[in-house]
Amino acid sequence: MKPKDKTSQDIIPSRESALAVLANLRRQYGDKGSNLCGENEAKTRLLIIDKILESLGWCKEEFNPEHPVKHVGFTDYLITADGIPRFIVEAKRIGQTFIRPQTGLKKTIYQLSYIRTSFGPSVSEVINQAEGYAKETGVPYSVITNGAEWILLQAIPNRNKNINDLQCIYFGNLLSNVSHFDLFWDLLAKPCVVNNSLEEHFSEINSLPSDFCVIPSSKLPEINWSRSNDSDKYIGEFYDRFFGEIVDPGRRMMLKQCFVTNPKLDQYQGELKRTLQDTSPIYIPSATDISPDYDNPHFLPTESGDRKGRVVLITGSVGCGKSTFINKVLIEAHQRNTKKFNYLIIDLINEFDGTPEIINEYLWQEINGKWKNLRPEAYEHETLRKIFGRELQNLRKGSYAKVFEQDSQLLALKEAELLEKLSESPSEFLEKSWRYYASQNKKGVVVFLDNIDRTSDRYQRIVYTFAHKLASQTGATVIITMREGTYFRGREFGFLDVRSDDIVYHLQTPDLVQIISKRIEYVENLETPKEPSKKDHRLTRWRNQPNWQEFYKFSLKYTQVIKSTFLKASAANQSLNLLSAVSWHNVRYFLDILRDLHLTLGSETEVWSVSYIISALLSPNSISGGKSILPNLYYPVFPSYPCYFLKLRLLLRLLYGRHSSESRRGTTLKEILNFTRMYAYHERWTRITIRDMVRERLLECMEIPSEADFTKNYELEEFHSFRTSPLAVVMIKQVYFDNIYLSMIGRELPFHKSKAFEKFVDAVRDVITILSEESLNKTGVDLLSETEANSIVARYLVESFEEEKPIGDVLMHFPEVATTEEKLKDMIAKLLSIAGVSVPNRLPEVVSGFPIKTQELQVFQPSLFDYIDNLKLIQETNSIQVPHELANIQTTTRSLAPKIFWAMVELRARGKKQVTGSEIANIINQYLVDDINKVEPTNISKALRGRALQSQSWLNTEQIASRKKLYGLSDNWRGYWEQTFNEQSPTLD
Repeated sequence: MKPKDKTSQDIIPSRESALAVLANLRRQYGDKGSNLCGENEAKTRLLIIDKILESLGWCKEEFNPEHPVKHVGFTDYLITADGIPRFIVEAKRIGQTFIRPQTGLKKTIYQLSYIRTSFGPSVSEVINQAEGYAKETGVPYSVITNGAEWILLQAIPNRNKNINDLQCIYFGNLLSNVSHFDLFWDLLAKPCVVNNSLEEHFSEINSLPSDFCVIPSSKLPEINWSRSNDSDKYIGEFYDRFFGEIVDPGRRMMLKQCFVTNPKLDQYQGELKRTLQDTSPIYIPSATDISPDYDNPHFLPTESGDRKGRVVLITGSVGCGKSTFINKVLIEAHQRNTKKFNYLIIDLINEFDGTPEIINEYLWQEINGKWKNLRPEAYEHETLRKIFGRELQNLRKGSYAKVFEQDSQLLALKEAELLEKLSESPSEFLEKSWRYYASQNKKGVVVFLDNIDRTSDRYQRIVYTFAHKLASQTGATVIITMREGTYFRGREFGFLDVRSDDIVYHLQTPDLVQIISKRIEYVENLETPKEPSKKDHRLTRWRNQPNWQEFYKFSLKYTQVIKSTFLKASAANQSLNLLSAVSWHNVRYFLDILRDLHLTLGSETEVWSVSYIISALLSPNSISGGKSILPNLYYPVFPSYPCYFLKLRLLLRLLYGRHSSESRRGTTLKEILNFTRMYAYHERWTRITIRDMVRERLLECMEIPSEADFTKNYELEEFHSFRTSPLAVVMIKQVYFDNIYLSMIGRELPFHKSKAFEKFVDAVRDVITILSEESLNKTGVDLLSETEANSIVARYLVESFEEEKPIGDVLMHFPEVATTEEKLKDMIAKLLSIAGVSVPNRLPEVVSGFPIKTQELQVFQPSLFDYIDNLKLIQETNSIQVPHELANIQTTTRSLAPKIFWAMVELRARGKKQVTGSEIANIINQYLVDDINKVEPTNISKALRGRALQSQSWLNTEQIASRKKLYGLSDNWRGYWEQTFNEQSPTLD
């Protein structure tokens, strides 16, 4: 039977084969319903339901029968596909549960309340059971069946809806001639379910769009940033001269002074520092990470003039300085010891079309020309005689030997002809020539093929093949630089065949602070260098230009603005964090953004504020294809549906709710879908949101490069995994609550409430009308910040947050959801503050979702909207006074016990008898420690599970799942309080 089952699983299900199975079941059991009434659920399932599910394409491994559900019991079936739970099936006996309605059901779609009434209490009880399963598992769809009759329902209600108001599907009796089989197949067949048939169908009948949905920009004039008045004078020339590439021979002194060797991230903290760490991507598994200060690379030839013929790949992000690094390494290594090697730099940026043979010939000629410039003596007669000594000897001893003895002039003529012929072929000449120099002068040869990654894929394929031929034929070390994306594309398309003897390095991005500071120092000291040896030889020529003095004066002004904004101002770290996160290892993009900001913000003021930078990055930008560089974190994937916080929850889950291993390997799509299901977000919403967040560079897809060429048209794949980008960290840490950010995104935010929309439009209409006529500038940003736009948007978002809370009691049973909501609660607190509501250390119960004592509730008076009469903002304060003894206990592993104990007493005073480590950590961080000594939930959970605390008599531990524990106080906790804190224990209600 097992081989037969396996074979059946390989058969693709079809509507016709399923109809045949039903016809066979109908012949067997259609007229025997009364005989099945006494059978139990297991036999009903075995006789009918299993066969019907198999006919729909579900194999038995996907049935997952008797699946345990915490606090509820067991589901009869949990149907999964691709590791993702799809729907639950509750199997009941024929006759006992399903009592056919007297009136008969002719339609397929009914309100669930009508089904309850029509089928009676027995079916209603099963619906309640299905709802309980759904809330605990997050699986929104359930099937109720006795084998004959099938009902499909959405067991998790939509926002602000009761489950009884939802529409459900009644398929009729499949064992009779009257049923709705076509709809049954279209909704529950495996191929259809995998293609989101359930979600799409129930979205049409249960998820209705908002009655009101208007984006303010549809009612307001367009606005765009205007260029600063002083920007066009010399700003372009300034950046071209001093903030461009420094690899050409004329900039050798600038290369020496401005090359950055430090890839460290000392100026960054926490998650931003982690996400900015530049390590080799997972798709370059063989690469060795090297920093720009990598000294004396092992891939260069040694004093022996070795001719191993190796190919060296230097990969790295765009603009990280790969060419600059190789130029510097070659120059310095050559200067330290000229006897080591000869090096040639071949710039391949000027691609041309041709056959592989023509391109190969061109490359040989280019190398030959560089070699001739470097070693002109190699082409002189006497050196050629040494290079081709063996060939000349063979000529003299050949068939003309006797003639040559009599005619020396003929010998000289034939030798000249032979040498000319041998040196005509660059490949043969270079092979012989380099062998001679290696043997005579102990000098190897290094050929650097630069800018290959700026050419087409075809050209790269030809050049890469040529590099191996060059290395193997001549014994030279061939160095190729390429972007991470070029490496990825080369492996994907098959032309980058990295061989076992190839050496692959990943160059880390240099420190952006040093890039700025060294360039600024170079400009400031250009006219008066600190040391005569550091004088740039180009200065003499520049001084002869008629506008040099004016240009240099402006250059000093420009450098002062950059220096003040990113190195000296009190908010310098925030400004630098923002640009570092946006550029994300791409130094060239960083410098492009810096130039664009300078063109936009100008140099009239000494410092650009963070709000000015944010507003400029929010405006359509030429370097980002006419789009905003900063994304709108709150924009819903479908404007008419409430999912303002889907992006934020995804980011918080990946930042704080992840397992430690996920920071390297990423979080799988399946794990993310299982997480968002806890909020009743549609799977389609999540998938599109993930796709958009990769395109917006908020998420890093681990399987592709992070370069814009790969992310701008990104499409989601099932095997992809994700982690947060540096931009996501900065958006969460410092941008999402910025006043000008909220004011500007409000213009593009879909409003679902007319009064909030009208409030926003009224607040900004006059300012935006002025700005549309004069263009947005720093004065316009100041005017916009003086309106109430930011507080209106903040208040509207807080209201919307109330409609997107997790379903059921998932905070208690899913740690990643609890951690996410704790972090989101802190973010909502900041939005409340911006909205004009004073919130002390924590959120009110209406926002946080955590119960508190009624006598401690204090109603806030809303300061902005008079239309939200039902929004009661309530302050939560600690119930238990912090003991004096506890203030002197330091945060060490040993001293965690008193803090954990006091936090559990505080939670007990709020009515929580059983709590999680995350809840305890939150209380400790709120009341007992400062920001520097905050504790992590994982450390608290580890301490609670440890032997030291488990031996305490005041601690009760309850195991509710294989890896889930809840903690509470025992009846004798008061004794520990008085013994530890030397004071009377508090009285709890």
